[in-house]
Amino acid sequence: MKTGSEQWERFLIDGARQMNINITNNMAGRFSLYALELLKWNNKINLTAITNPKDMAVKHFLDSIAPLSYIPAGSSLLDIGSGAGFPGIPLKIVMPDISCCLVDSSRKKVSFLKQLFRVLKLDNIDAYHTRAEDLNPEAINTGKFDVVISRALSRMDRFVSQALPLLKNNGRIIALKGRSYNTEIKSLQSFKKTMPDGRKMNYGNIELDVHEYTLPFVSQDRFIIIIKIKS
Repeated sequence: MKTGSEQWERFLIDGARQMNINITNNMAGRFSLYALELLKWNNKINLTAITNPKDMAVKHFLDSIAPLSYIPAGSSLLDIGSGAGFPGIPLKIVMPDISCCLVDSSRKKVSFLKQLFRVLKLDNIDAYHTRAEDLNPEAINTGKFDVVISRALSRMDRFVSQALPLLKNNGRIIALKGRSYNTEIKSLQSFKKTMPDGRKMNYGNIELDVHEYTLPFVSQDRFIIIIKIKS
């Protein structure tokens, strides 16, 4: 099976169906363009170590769309540490009504993301070369975000600290994690953050939900951690 082939697209559609997610043929075609562009750029800059066709389909694309049902329709979404665009761009492909902002500290990766937007003809999406803690939503005319998500950041306490000032009231933080998620949740227990408005945030201020899912074909357990601020 070759990346971007009809067989690869059927494999992707079948895998999504196992996750109770519907991917249309048009969406699968965009995923093909995405994967091929990623492989082309990967020859020049280090974007991914996963290049096997099946692994790319499952561990990049299907894993990225796993939190689909936890993202409200029409949300504004911020993807922190987006890298090669995961999970922000796959979510945008299957949820075209959301607006997306992707940030990464690598200028070369952000150049790839901007090229990808053109190749995939995506609108209402942008990428910024910055660190999350330096991002000013008002300066980029986005306001704050309904959803702040990450698949790359390793420490939950650091991610939550970065995400909270960028989150709307009643928004949610989503982290995609592997089996070590318990250890990462423990890191939140000593979490403390003073917000720009002077509020003192800590572990007692947050509601935390964990949802387990299994990646199809590889039988790999993964976890969606959802954090909301207690009212």
